[in-house]
Amino acid sequence: MVDFTEFEKPLNTYIADFVADQQAFAEALGDENFPVYTQRLGLPLDFPNHQDVPHCIYFYYMQVTPDGGLDVRHYFYPAPGHDDPNKPVNPADWPAIPNTTAALTPILRNLIDNARKPPGQDTAYPRIGTGFNGIEWYRKSYVASFIDEENWELHQDSTGREAMLFVTDDPRNPTPNHSFFDGRNINIPVPGGRPLSTYVCINHMKRDVDGENLRTGEDQLYAFKLFFDVKFTTGEPPMTVIFDPDGNNLGPPIAPP
Repeated sequence: MVDFTEFEKPLNTYIADFVADQQAFAEALGDENFPVYTQRLGLPLDFPNHQDVPHCIYFYYMQVTPDGGLDVRHYFYPAPGHDDPNKPVNPADWPAIPNTTAALTPILRNLIDNARKPPGQDTAYPRIGTGFNGIEWYRKSYVASFIDEENWELHQDSTGREAMLFVTDDPRNPTPNHSFFDGRNINIPVPGGRPLSTYVCINHMKRDVDGENLRTGEDQLYAFKLFFDVKFTTGEPPMTVIFDPDGNNLGPPIAPP
């Protein structure tokens, strides 16, 4: 579902209040709800069980259609088999992707170029789904969201964060966040215009606060809010658009890593 919302109070205030409400809800369940921008990869002393570097990317390409609808397509990098435990046969065939802007930017650019091709020609990386409901993740991975619109930007507060929020007070998602961390907004250079913003985080596929992997047959359903600021051609203040995708981690994670 997509909510087109103009807030009576500043968006940063709204998001701060929303984060506080989510935290209060999680604490009422006896747990914390950690923001998706919290760093865990690269901090082995603090988070020893969140140090697997992903070897793949789930990529979500969005574009407004001529009739005002939203085209959402799912892609997977680097090769077919996102849900196949027999691929790759040798985990070394899918090398780890460093968690750096320098390493992620060219891969994301290739995924954008692939998604921009006419239907049926976007075959460099496999298309694995459409829409925002019932997204499934089988692997520890980067999760990237990109909207191919010149006048749309990921919302950023004064710290450059808070484009994506994890939702806990939703019937679809009663579990606090143990999996989705290391979020960042990356500006991707594209031909014919200014760099366009992409949201990227890591799905660590964890079942609890201690960082234990999801177990066999175990799955967790999640809900999120993704915020965009949309410019008007008249120069009026931007409108805020909220996407609320949901997805399902299916355990245990398929290797690699």
